Amino acid sequence: MEVISAKLILVLGAKHIGIYYPYSVKLHQLAGQLPGVRWNHAYRRFCIPATRQNLGVLIEHFAGIANVDISALKNNEIQKPPQKRGVPNTLLPVKKGDTKIAARGQGKSQITQVNLDKIKKLGRVMEERRYSRSTIDTYLSMLRQFMAYHSPRAWDQLNKDDIVEFNHAVFIKRNLSYSTQNQAINAIKLFYAVHGGLVVPEEIQRPRRSTRLPEVLTKEEFKAIFSKLRNLKHRALVGLVYGCGLRIGEAINLELQDIRPEAGILYVRQGKGRNDRPVPLSSAVNGLLDKYIRVYAPGTWLFEGKKGGQYSYSSSRQLFKRAVRASGLRRHITLHTLRHSYATHLLQSGTDIRYIQEILGHRDPKTTMIYTRVTMHDLRSIKSPFDDMDL
Repeated sequence: MEVISAKLILVLGAKHIGIYYPYSVKLHQLAGQLPGVRWNHAYRRFCIPATRQNLGVLIEHFAGIANVDISALKNNEIQKPPQKRGVPNTLLPVKKGDTKIAARGQGKSQITQVNLDKIKKLGRVMEERRYSRSTIDTYLSMLRQFMAYHSPRAWDQLNKDDIVEFNHAVFIKRNLSYSTQNQAINAIKLFYAVHGGLVVPEEIQRPRRSTRLPEVLTKEEFKAIFSKLRNLKHRALVGLVYGCGLRIGEAINLELQDIRPEAGILYVRQGKGRNDRPVPLSSAVNGLLDKYIRVYAPGTWLFEGKKGGQYSYSSSRQLFKRAVRASGLRRHITLHTLRHSYATHLLQSGTDIRYIQEILGHRDPKTTMIYTRVTMHDLRSIKSPFDDMDL
């Protein structure tokens, strides 16, 4: 099996994980399909922001194809780019499926210190406002790209036309996703709302949001995956995610005190949107957790790693990916698919959608309504009036 090395590189004043591998078309194409990946001309390689969550995504992305060596990350040593003059140390977006990097940033110099200081200040403001770490990292990365695109101009010299140009050149011409473009525009709006000066116009073109149906498992498909899990901890984790409709981050953030078997509920603390919520704890899930707790005797966290501490995203994803592969299912199935499946199965069994919204922690009922479009069982049971006609 191939070996890929994850090493720290410095891009626009921020740490990124550079992806190092012996060149092959297969690895190069796969690296270019990594969620959130960018190309850097100075280092001549793909990279992603250096976060624990992104490291987990990287490991999962190459699981079964290449081993990811993270030993260089533990030393916290930043790699130096090859010494080549005139090569911009900027981030270039990668269109999904396209590993031929467009030279959008050619001729642009590195981000100026003045702009970098303003971006760092926004980061501190976002921390004070208690934004999530992943949101802060994403916004600051987008802002570095925006400032680098217009370098060496200072942040207070930019105008509305500069935002429109960046938006069109980077997102619209390359047909990047709605969410990526929307995050960039929101980041720029927040930057100028905090620092003053430019008011970002609402009429900046955004793509029309596409309606994509979530991937959903049948109960038989879930059983096929679950049957491939032999480890009791793995069975407890996957059973909990599906049996309570949790996000994986919510599941591994649970503490023992959050499980209330006598009340038949568990408490999700500071879930998405930083909201607490109670979730029904079924007798089957409770029985599985009780057996797991008696055997493993976890300390603070409900799920802990081999060396103690909180169980990781990457370990969770890898164990589930192995079970999916062993089940023989060939669709793109992730742990989040279990949450979609839980909601859909509740709806199919007649649970009121308002209760499902509360259980899942959706603020907007429109988010929950998407599951009404995937309950094909209910659609097939609808009888056409034509069937009652004696023709």
